[in-house]
Amino acid sequence: MRRLPDVFVDISLGGIAVPRVFREAGYKVVTLHEQFGQRPVPDTEWMQWADDRDMVVLCKDQRIRRNPAEKYLLSRSQLRVVCLTSGQLRSSEQETLFRSHLGALERRWDDPERPWFVGLSPSGLTRLRIESPGNVDP
Repeated sequence: MRRLPDVFVDISLGGIAVPRVFREAGYKVVTLHEQFGQRPVPDTEWMQWADDRDMVVLCKDQRIRRNPAEKYLLSRSQLRVVCLTSGQLRSSEQETLFRSHLGALERRWDDPERPWFVGLSPSGLTRLRIESPGNVDP
């Protein structure tokens, strides 16, 4: 039987609707608040934490592909990131979107080329380029 990856859900997707999709499908899910509490957590901290545990990351902040420190970490990681392409969806719409594309996401988990970053929209998955980190110190 195929082992399901653990899933980390960034605060941008909330802690109920999107995690429910994956929990109902049998995944172990950890939300940002469950792991780090209510304190502010830099993206680089939770990204490193998820990478160290070989987790799939769900978020809706595509800026992690462009922010120098975050793209540096991302480019040197083994992360698998799924990011909503629209940041304006209500939680119920996010839940529906992840639920309707769960099969396509599951086929993507084992992609050996890592890191990878895909956008999720109503029309499906799109591989997004991870921008080169340039000369950024970690």
